[in-house]
Amino acid sequence: NIGRIPDDFQNLSSLRELSLKGTSRNGNIPNWLGKFRSLLLLDLDDNDLSGPIPSEIEFMRGLNFLLLNRNQLTGTVPLAMHLLPQLSK
Repeated sequence: NIGRIPDDFQNLSSLRELSLKGTSRNGNIPNWLGKFRSLLLLDLDDNDLSGPIPSEIEFMRGLNFLLLNRNQLTGTVPLAMHLLPQLSK
């Protein structure tokens, strides 16, 4: 495994797309991803991520695509995810 999603990424808050698909990431999805207000695409598919989906994702108002499949996530989908108006269903 390459390791966790680097904390240094949180300084890139103006990103429009973040794809870490199939990069052998592990650990939890970091809460600071909620700071990415301009993000349109978050692709974390096909990794070893675990734990819950952080509720802070509700702050990613511009998010169109959220790909989290093929991980080891636990818990329920945060209720606030329905507040993401652009998210493709």
